[in-house]
Amino acid sequence: MLRPTILILLLLLLVDNSGAQITQYLQPYLSSPLPPRNHTPLVLTGEICAEEECNIRKEWTHDEGCAYIKCNKDACEGGGYLQWSQYIKCEHRTSIRVVLLIVAIIYLFFLFIVMTVVADDFFSPSIAGIVRHLKISESIAGVTFLAFGNGAPDVFGSIASVITAPKPKADLAIGDILGGGIFVTTVVLSAIILTKSFRIAILATVRDIIFFIIADIFIAIWFLNFNHVEIWMPLTFLGLYAAYVVSVILMRINSKRRKQARHLKAEHQRKTSTVNHHTHKMSTVIGFFMDYAHVINFFANKKISSMTNNVKDFMNSKEDSLEDGLVDDQSDDDEGVEAEFHIAHRHVYKSYDEASLAFTDVEEIHFITAVAILPTFFFKLTIPSNEMPWSKPILIIHCFCSIQLALFAVQISDKSPFHGSPGLWIYGLLVSAVLSILAMIFTPLDREQKYYREVYSYLGFLMSIAWIYTTSSEIINVITMIGVATGVSQEILGLTIMAWSNCIGDVVSDVAVVKQGFPKMAMAAAIGGPLFNLLIGFGLPFTIACLQGKQIELQITPVYRLLMLFLAISLITSLIAIFVQKFKVRWPHAVALLAVFVSF
Repeated sequence: MLRPTILILLLLLLVDNSGAQITQYLQPYLSSPLPPRNHTPLVLTGEICAEEECNIRKEWTHDEGCAYIKCNKDACEGGGYLQWSQYIKCEHRTSIRVVLLIVAIIYLFFLFIVMTVVADDFFSPSIAGIVRHLKISESIAGVTFLAFGNGAPDVFGSIASVITAPKPKADLAIGDILGGGIFVTTVVLSAIILTKSFRIAILATVRDIIFFIIADIFIAIWFLNFNHVEIWMPLTFLGLYAAYVVSVILMRINSKRRKQARHLKAEHQRKTSTVNHHTHKMSTVIGFFMDYAHVINFFANKKISSMTNNVKDFMNSKEDSLEDGLVDDQSDDDEGVEAEFHIAHRHVYKSYDEASLAFTDVEEIHFITAVAILPTFFFKLTIPSNEMPWSKPILIIHCFCSIQLALFAVQISDKSPFHGSPGLWIYGLLVSAVLSILAMIFTPLDREQKYYREVYSYLGFLMSIAWIYTTSSEIINVITMIGVATGVSQEILGLTIMAWSNCIGDVVSDVAVVKQGFPKMAMAAAIGGPLFNLLIGFGLPFTIACLQGKQIELQITPVYRLLMLFLAISLITSLIAIFVQKFKVRWPHAVALLAVFVSF
């Protein structure tokens, strides 16, 4: 038990003893130069404390920079609970500032792990339960609820950066979305192609790329012609997303009609094959193979439609892979669009136990598993899970913990509804006490309630959002501090640290899907996922911010020009490569995309 404490003390001593060397390397970032002799002391006026960006001048002293951060928290902090910028800039000892910076970076990676665990193990199963309860068609669910579950970290990161602070950080939100889009459409897609060459789903892939290019063009036009966000801009993106959903539904309807037509044609050929006695033997042979293919097609579709119940068995079954191959040979490449979304968002359909088993079976991520143990314990106490068996004691615990978490997440626990009244957390305890008494009286101890899983799906959805929202706010806090301490712009931080860290999981998961024999589905995720994040990640938070009356500036910078340009280049490169290689992706396509990313 003493070893961690001893190690921390040794680290502090080491840092303190090497303070001179650390100061030499980090002096430009962690401290301010001495003021000139004719330096005018800083006067904190209302205008300075209301600046849109946290702009600490080089001529300011250390104390003046600290005072500026304290009076301008809206621009210098990210809206969370921990005031990292103030911790770093108001500390005089360089060694302590270095330790705080290291702790903040470790805390940042911990927050990304927390975000992933919440999204995969609690948020996504809740969405799957809602989809089952509402009996939403697979095509609509694939591009709405399931895509939302897969893109939750990116979307909520954008929402947090725009809504939590009174002065929205549009640079960080858009930089995260566009930077993540470039990374996924180049590096992740290249990894998929290099893993296995395959024939793409033509219409679905071209559709996603075209919608992506249109969205990129819209953003470029807005940045070049406007200096602030107007409400019709994010509404346009929401409308574009609605058009995308409609196109998926229409493709699904058309796919069903083609299947029915092929089925009727096969039945007609089977019946007419018995008319002519001379062709009876040959027709019987052909009919046998046609019927066999039809049976395979039928069972393959049945497995696809039942993927919500058993994705793990589906992906591990070699017989299913064989059947999929036969179906692909005899049917259109664009059929099974829903299957692409289901596999792309496969963690939505994993039960909690399956996700835990898959998580612990991989030796390379034992460290991540250990780190996630403590957060998972608190998640179970605060997030109702429709995958867990009925437990009356857990229900009573949720009555207390979930309400307090909801108040904590929106930062109103200490708010007083009336003058002189206690904070809302006291009223929350009273509500929790009433609910727990009702639960003890009216719920049995050992028998699951009728609508238990349905109710827990909705409650789990809301509480997962609370956790993700809180975690996103803390992530924005740390990233904002890094920008304040180093002078790096918000858009650079968004397109690097925030964007790439959210995409690491995409690389691992999509390559794993390819190795399981589903390359089309991995490619659908690599293009459709960033498209969803762009349309919803820009449309939803900026619409809410505009309705709140917030003024959001749009400043065109060289970084934004590069973001929009290279995103378009990566998409156009893929579109051209698809047609040049006759709808089959090969290694030259991957090399071209990697070249685009390296150039960026």
